Amino acid sequence: MISMWKYITKNITRNLSHYTVYILSSILSVAIFYMYAAFLLYPKVSGTEQLLIACEIIILLFSCFFIAYSHEHFLRERKKEMGIWKTFGASRKQLFNVLVLENAVVGTFSILVGILFGMLLSKIFFNFMSDILFSNQSFVYTFSPVAVFVTVILFGIVFLLVSCRSYFKIKRIAVLELFQEEKKPKPSAQFSRVKFILSICFLLVSYIFISYASLPMLLFAFLPLLALLLVGTYLFCSNGLVGVISYLNNKEKRQLNGIKMLTLISLRKRLYYNAKIIFIVSILLSAIMISIGAIQLYIEKNSQRMQSTHPQGALFVASKGKENKIEDIIAELKRQGIKDLHMNKWKGLKISSESGKKQFLVIQNDPSFIKDEDSLKNNNYIFNNKKTDDITNEILKLKSEKGERDLKVKNMNGKKVLNPIDGIEGIISVPKNTFSEIYKTTISEKRLSLYKLDFKEDAKIYNILKKLSDTTLFKSDNLHSIRLLDYENTVQLSSILRLTGLFICLVLFLALASLLWFKLYEDMNDDKKVFHSLRKVGLTAKEIKRTLYIQISVIFFVPLSLGGLNLFIATNALQNILEGITIYSIIVIFLIFGVSQFIIYLISSYFYSKKVL
Repeated sequence: MISMWKYITKNITRNLSHYTVYILSSILSVAIFYMYAAFLLYPKVSGTEQLLIACEIIILLFSCFFIAYSHEHFLRERKKEMGIWKTFGASRKQLFNVLVLENAVVGTFSILVGILFGMLLSKIFFNFMSDILFSNQSFVYTFSPVAVFVTVILFGIVFLLVSCRSYFKIKRIAVLELFQEEKKPKPSAQFSRVKFILSICFLLVSYIFISYASLPMLLFAFLPLLALLLVGTYLFCSNGLVGVISYLNNKEKRQLNGIKMLTLISLRKRLYYNAKIIFIVSILLSAIMISIGAIQLYIEKNSQRMQSTHPQGALFVASKGKENKIEDIIAELKRQGIKDLHMNKWKGLKISSESGKKQFLVIQNDPSFIKDEDSLKNNNYIFNNKKTDDITNEILKLKSEKGERDLKVKNMNGKKVLNPIDGIEGIISVPKNTFSEIYKTTISEKRLSLYKLDFKEDAKIYNILKKLSDTTLFKSDNLHSIRLLDYENTVQLSSILRLTGLFICLVLFLALASLLWFKLYEDMNDDKKVFHSLRKVGLTAKEIKRTLYIQISVIFFVPLSLGGLNLFIATNALQNILEGITIYSIIVIFLIFGVSQFIIYLISSYFYSKKVL
């Protein structure tokens, strides 16, 4: 057993360059899984368990796929070595022991380092959650034995299943096939015009249907539509791209441009042999971008809905002579260091309708309500009023202790200009002279002071307002309406969705970048031979390097382009279903992914060219 352990240790150190990216990505997956598990098991976390559990499952499932793919890559690289083991009489049991123990060492190291790394990051992660989540709770990281146990067990099972899968795959292959794995000739890059046309047709039908179908139709045809889109994308990756390069190559043949022709031939082979990984990365990248885009659009739609019903960040209403409590609240907010706090103070009058069943708030016309200056001086308006049975021929009859008054008003069809106020049916906005006349005929008990507050709505201001709402400052006779507190569940859900989506997308995006690197590394020996041959036919080092960079760029940016196309098609469908959403945030999301992919491409192409050239 000692010799077996020595052999395994030596084998891992000898193949360390193969394992580096695999181990680093596994460590990152374990670390993020542990952080989420520790946060999920935190005693103060409530109301978000299902969402966090879903995130944990997504991370675990993708980790399974990633670890299995990575290990299969290493297995392919070492088939000749395993052929030697079988030649020298290694039994199935010994082969199983080597594969399981070797992967167990790598898995144990990844799990332990990942948990330690997760513990180091958890303090920052918990502080970040306290700052970003709209919650009045503060989160302080404490060691969670249950989170460690769950992480070790689940990832231990993942590494064990991967080892068993590799063993059953190897034992079915004959010794001669293991030796000849590297010598197997690759099939020539074939192009099917029929498949290319089918791919275009499938994609066009899918995109047109998604862009113009109604929501019930999309839900009804979701599975067939998804299958059509997947088949079309795969056919395009395996035939469409090769067909485009073949067309360009034939064009260069006619122009007798030898260097470009050699570059296109190499590129065509690269696309043909990497069609599967381009397809997988394209679909997963599409899913990531569409998911984060949908979350952002959902948050923006909620924000629009909140602002339409609550135009002010906060609105306080106090009776005449009782403004001190509100001014104490404003002073406390300023003392807490709230940024961008703007306050406007208005006078208001609380007046009943003629029947006495409805209460209206009369205020002076303000430019934030009506933009036209002449209208501000001459017209009366009624806002927030949903029922119009109290208005006859644009006349609203008001009653006060000092008499009745007919007011000609323009109904603004339920438009909101102030936050909802308990007991107030509608807001009547009148010119300055009209307000002065009504003010004089209104008793002092009906005279009100309104404080409109606008501020940057973030987790800090939410926590401050939430704490103040439980104090005597808020528990007075004064009325108040605060957007963040009135939509508390909505803002909490939006913040959790944004945070979880961001972290999951980060993990998946880094894992996809690792998959592309593995695929590049798999083709390294073939690339060395190809570029060595190109040197012999007269290509300069600069031309060879340019050819290599073009090939690598296609691997990285074709999936990004297909993912971006799917993102904008999905956004267009959402614009048709949901009114009022804009595409600006989607453009920003695509640019962020594009810049990230470009940075990974530069790093990968630099190190890969160093190894190949």
